Amino acid sequence: MTVPACQSLLSGRRGRIAAPLFCAIVAVACYANVLENDFVGDDRPIVAENPLVTKAGQWGQVWDTHYWQHRETECAHPDLLYRPVTILSYRINRVLMGPEPFGFHLVNVLLHAVVTALVVRLTWRMTRLRSCAVVTGLVFAVLPIHTEAVASVVGRAELLATLFVLLGLYAFEPRASGGPVGRAARWVAGSAAIFLALASKETGAAGIVLVPLFELYWTRRGSRGPGRHVPRFGVLLAAAVALAAYLPLRYIALGGRLHQPLTVSKTTNVMVDATFWEHVCGAMQLWGMYWARTFWPRRLTIGATINDVQLADSLLQPYAAFGLLVAVGIGWAVIWAWRRGFRAPALWAAALLISYLPVSNTLILIKTFLAERTWYLPSVWGVMLCVWVVCVPALRLHGQGGGRPTWVRLTAAVLGVLMVMLGGARSLLRNAEWRDEETLIRASYRDCPQSVNVMLSYGSWLIEKGRVDEGIALIRKAILIDPGFIEAQRVLGEALLATGDLPGALHHLMIADTQIPGHPPTQALLARVRSALDDYWAAQIEEREAQHRQNPDDLEALLSLADALAQAGRPAEEITRLEASRTRFHDQPRYLHRLAAAYAMAARRGEAVACYRQLRALTAEDPIVAVELAMLLLEYQTPEGLDEADRLTAEAMQRGPNQIPVLIARAEVLALRGRRREAAALYRTLASAIPETAPLHERCMLRAEFLER
Repeated sequence: MTVPACQSLLSGRRGRIAAPLFCAIVAVACYANVLENDFVGDDRPIVAENPLVTKAGQWGQVWDTHYWQHRETECAHPDLLYRPVTILSYRINRVLMGPEPFGFHLVNVLLHAVVTALVVRLTWRMTRLRSCAVVTGLVFAVLPIHTEAVASVVGRAELLATLFVLLGLYAFEPRASGGPVGRAARWVAGSAAIFLALASKETGAAGIVLVPLFELYWTRRGSRGPGRHVPRFGVLLAAAVALAAYLPLRYIALGGRLHQPLTVSKTTNVMVDATFWEHVCGAMQLWGMYWARTFWPRRLTIGATINDVQLADSLLQPYAAFGLLVAVGIGWAVIWAWRRGFRAPALWAAALLISYLPVSNTLILIKTFLAERTWYLPSVWGVMLCVWVVCVPALRLHGQGGGRPTWVRLTAAVLGVLMVMLGGARSLLRNAEWRDEETLIRASYRDCPQSVNVMLSYGSWLIEKGRVDEGIALIRKAILIDPGFIEAQRVLGEALLATGDLPGALHHLMIADTQIPGHPPTQALLARVRSALDDYWAAQIEEREAQHRQNPDDLEALLSLADALAQAGRPAEEITRLEASRTRFHDQPRYLHRLAAAYAMAARRGEAVACYRQLRALTAEDPIVAVELAMLLLEYQTPEGLDEADRLTAEAMQRGPNQIPVLIARAEVLALRGRRREAAALYRTLASAIPETAPLHERCMLRAEFLER
């Protein structure tokens, strides 16, 4: 293809430096207002309050400690992440620039500028088109979807991983000179870059594949200019050495393992429990959502959660269809370019796929369905592809038309400047939303009022500001939408404890403890509630215990004692008392029912299921027992449990079609089966039979609306 001479690769060092420097300056200008921001979100636990960052003498511990180890006892499901280079950068940052947020934000902005400059240089090197490289750099610099990675201090993990991946590619580019010593130095630099990318964030593993892949491109590009390469075996060896150095360190830091399967919740990842077809549609939907936020950043979010994102069940749904359209467009562009002798677009498409796969929920489910910061590395290749698709045909048209279509260049320049200005303005506005915790929470609730995570964050903030009733109401709404939102149950229990509602606090904290037994913060709150309740219930328990000792064969006396122990928040004692009388009442349905419920509340699910099965043998016609067993089986999250729960709730519907627990259980099973419209219809039927002032009416309507979206 012939391109205008003015678009050819500039000769001279000044030209090669000017374009990346200009784009880097634009990147700094676009994110300059984050320098005024405070620490927000995870910045405080990871940076401001992390002893590995704040305390002296922690340099060695950085390398043998996992990312969340200092908060391990506080987290319900701590992520075993290993990012020593990122933590080390915070530590150096604090030593050189102090503990204030300004220095941390400044480094993030500069890192984004350096990555932008490397993107310009790499694009220029691969296309030999100055205009294409500059436009690519400008677009990448101002993308609003990058705000989370740059404005959030903990987003530095993304910046560093991307930086070192690009430096690894740069190290193995062919050079016109240098000899064996130069090639050896590049080998060491490339291997170090791959290691540092891995140690910055797990997504840096893309460099292990990308570096050899780009080396293959350099060696086969032929007409793109002479250069001496590091031998292919040397490139593969560099990647292997980096991996060999990284894995033992990770193994030690993670306590004798390389990987911990995440405890993924449907609250944050809507693909949990999805069918195969829903998984396919959801993966395409997620792909489309990332691209939509790249092209049209109208609604940018911190994290998408249940009720904010509805999993697609068809490729015709908007985001899934858009994702499919983008995939087809990329495929067409790659084929078009390949047939005309351009190999770079195919390489970018492969790099995009390799970078995106770890966070795409296709290979494994990750903790968060959508997080904009994870798009930072994939967007490098996505922007290169998109700009190339626009620039090259335009340049081709201009070149074929000679001097006649001068308006093409002017129009393209105006549109390009306009797009960069709009992107930069949107980024500046969004940067301001990360100014402090209050601003970010308010902006999140404004944009995502249906997100249960946002409801929890905003509700917690309202409680801290003294607007307790508003905060509690919002957290209750989150729980109505997602009863399995354990963090909301714990926070609500803590809020009710502060207001003096001890029975309510105990109820929600017991639910949280049932789902995540032994969680230290929940245990501490439960101890406070039980201590407060002891004064009231101590006399009641003593009196009922005396009655039970006098009448050991009286089931009512035993159940009354069990009630008092349950109300006092002493489930272990309740079970002990019940088990001690098992030989007397083993064939009594009321006794077995109470024992099964006590096992379930104590998270002893195996014993609870066995007890319910024994109870079912005595009360086969009781629909309530059937649905309670069904809901307990669903907690195992196994296909066999779902199948049995389906049978049990179907039988219960035949025996008690108008009973509220039966309708709710059946609706939840239908929803898990993917029959959401039927589940929503059941909830609406139930809501119509309940007074509008009743809390259950609101819960049924919220669930119906959620399932119908």
